[in-house]
Amino acid sequence: MELETRRIRGLEMKKTVVDQFYIDEEFNVPDSKEDVRRILLGKGEVRIEDTSRAEAYVKVSGKIFYRIVYLPDHAEPLPAFLEGSLPFEEMIYLEEEGEEGQELQQIRVSRLEFTPGLIHSRKLSLRVMVELQVFRDLMKEEELTVGVPEDQNLCCKKKAGSVLELKVSQKDRYRIKEEMKLPKTKENIGQILYGDVDCRSLSIRILEEELQLKGELSVFCLYLSEEGKTDWSEQRVPYEGKVEVSGAKEGMIDQISSELRDVSLEVRMDEDGEMRVVGVEGTLFLQICLYEETKMELVEDVYAPGMYCETKTTDGIYEQLLIRNQLQYKLEEELLLPELGEGTLQICHGDGSIQMEQTKVMEEGIYIEGILYLNFLYLKAEDEMPFASWSGMVPFSYLLECPKQEEELCYHISPGVEQISFGLLGGQNVEVKAVLSFDALIRTRTQQKVLREVDLTPFTREEMERRPGIVGYIVKEGDTLWDLAKRYQTTEEKIKAVNGMEREELEKGEKLILY
Repeated sequence: MELETRRIRGLEMKKTVVDQFYIDEEFNVPDSKEDVRRILLGKGEVRIEDTSRAEAYVKVSGKIFYRIVYLPDHAEPLPAFLEGSLPFEEMIYLEEEGEEGQELQQIRVSRLEFTPGLIHSRKLSLRVMVELQVFRDLMKEEELTVGVPEDQNLCCKKKAGSVLELKVSQKDRYRIKEEMKLPKTKENIGQILYGDVDCRSLSIRILEEELQLKGELSVFCLYLSEEGKTDWSEQRVPYEGKVEVSGAKEGMIDQISSELRDVSLEVRMDEDGEMRVVGVEGTLFLQICLYEETKMELVEDVYAPGMYCETKTTDGIYEQLLIRNQLQYKLEEELLLPELGEGTLQICHGDGSIQMEQTKVMEEGIYIEGILYLNFLYLKAEDEMPFASWSGMVPFSYLLECPKQEEELCYHISPGVEQISFGLLGGQNVEVKAVLSFDALIRTRTQQKVLREVDLTPFTREEMERRPGIVGYIVKEGDTLWDLAKRYQTTEEKIKAVNGMEREELEKGEKLILY
């Protein structure tokens, strides 16, 4: 017998793998650069260039680009910079070989520590720690039975509900090209010493066949003016654009992760020919999954009055949407930092990044523990070395509330820093205020028996004659119309008609006539 089925695509989340590696190198100062007296700042950026799968491993290769701001060794030093790159190749063990089905893999840089040190005036030490996270989802198809042939005189029990179906899965990139103009109070730019760009407040709207992106870049630029003075500017730079996505429709449910890479800052002339514009470019890497809630009725059980009905079932799994929301958590912390010393004048710039250490499903929801990594650049009352930087961390915990469920939860939580600020409180105390965001898609995974085959065999005449024509029955606790109709080879409609019933529920002790 041919059953009516429907194929549903979904993603099965695999275990996230975390990998750390270290690089220790020495750097010789080029002849074109002056001797190094003191290192002021150092910044690194990981650029992944290639990934390839080899059985239970994934090979990741790329470069770590860095820039070091330093104080040259002469009488009236002005800050200068050194830059370069370090190649890397890392084999990450995934703990299990790939399963059957298409695997979606995303590798993200969750943490980078770049620490330059001074060996002597012509040689530096470079120490790098990189932490990579490998996110893996296995695309699977589930075949669900939604109907039976109408000409087979079958009684069919169905369960109505909404099934979450994966409609679109792809990777894409959006190139950001914007400009930051200096305020009138700032001097013209002679040379950029140090820059930092973060993506903030990204909102994504699903339209027909495309995604509409709208967000802001938090841009900080430390520079030497044309007169040789050190200055800086920090601004929010808005951007917006579109990404074509075949199959996208309004009303779909999104699970989209983004990462800003390959950032560059470039000095440009304004309309008056003065160097007062900073060109900001970067690439937003997108992992796009779009879902749709599909209303359907799944066949749970069948029988045929007057026939033996043999069925074969298998275990099936389908997902339903529980929560799709972007939640925010305000964090405030007062830090005692004696290492800043005396004479701290101003915090010029600060940023932060989140690392989720643990997530745990509890009765009240999903409990998240993590670390907010912090760093800021500050100004000191020292003519020789006015700038310095500090790095540290603040642990946090957050309960993402969701209704208690008996079914297994499957969730994707993408953390981010929406806002962050640092303030001097006097002495050696610094106040940190941050708004952390958690973009959450939470689903329930329901397992049930899926009907695969139905074989019907008519009763013989002798068997039909042995069956009672009319039966009196007293309802027991747990009885349902379906169970009684199937047991006594009748139908729910006949039971209701003979007993003058309009309701579907049965009451314990109720007397029924069945035939």
